[in-house]
Amino acid sequence: MCQSNSLSQRKLKQKSPSNAISNNEPLCGSLTVYYTYCLLFGAKMITASFPSSLCISLIFAACHVDGKNPKCVLLPDLWDCTEQSRNEHIYLDYREYLGPARNQGKKCEACWAFSSTSGIEGAIAKLTNGQVKVELSEQLLIDCIARDKDPCEPKTRFFTPRKVFEYLNSGKIKFATRKSYPYVGMQHPECRRYDKVTVDYRMLDSGVARNPTQEEIIALLERYGPVLAEMEMTQSFEEFKGKRVYRGQDCSATRNVNHLVTIVGYGVSADDEPFWLIRNSHGTKWGDRGHVRFLRGSNVCFVESLIWWFTGQKADDQTLEDISSVDDDRSLFHI
Repeated sequence: MCQSNSLSQRKLKQKSPSNAISNNEPLCGSLTVYYTYCLLFGAKMITASFPSSLCISLIFAACHVDGKNPKCVLLPDLWDCTEQSRNEHIYLDYREYLGPARNQGKKCEACWAFSSTSGIEGAIAKLTNGQVKVELSEQLLIDCIARDKDPCEPKTRFFTPRKVFEYLNSGKIKFATRKSYPYVGMQHPECRRYDKVTVDYRMLDSGVARNPTQEEIIALLERYGPVLAEMEMTQSFEEFKGKRVYRGQDCSATRNVNHLVTIVGYGVSADDEPFWLIRNSHGTKWGDRGHVRFLRGSNVCFVESLIWWFTGQKADDQTLEDISSVDDDRSLFHI
């Protein structure tokens, strides 16, 4: 949107948005494929053809094409775009629903617990349009799901998002917040009592998709919120820093998953590389504040091979939608 022809560039050098809005002289130039244009004061929306030399009024706003409720931005507000915001396009981003990325530490490799709590927190936030944000206790899951198995050993394949769902719906517990049942990075000798601070939501269902297309993953993100993904974690992933798109050059040729992460959005980079926005459990100093842009559409490190999601409802509500249970063993859940 910030890239335009010389006439547009001359217009964009004006520094007062209020003055610019009052000037109804049109801007003319190429429009990017990522935006539609809508009247600021009215419901009418037009979609420009691409490429286009359409002239647009300064009282028009630019809106992302993707998303059911796009946020309109006044064209003058885009004048001082940074290089990143000019060129990178993130179509869906649930990071604000979840708060800062958390750190599982070195002693307990319980990525399954961290990705599961992120998925459930995202489902609750999605259900409430972002109004209810909670931090759920990973430690509760580590201590209480199975006392006869090691929840901190990554080779223990017993602990899956489905097991988390089954346990949380077993009637044995209510959700505990992270504050009421804090993380200690190891399994306690017993499933502990905790304060009465619980979350007034329960899980309604969980689902799994095997080998879905990227379009199916996007549909799940848009319907349910953040989803969980298995992947192979390699040395390059563990040491990853920055905002570039991760391509997983050192991943195995055959499926070798050993890590669970949370997909919280998707977009296209400045270099036109499609990416998943992925939340890890290595803290905010890893990657880009705990997240990574992960090459999308190529099943890099098998991240698109197995996708999990949760749906929820308020504890005292009737079922919010008719969602049938999905069997883990089905080859693919078709949307």
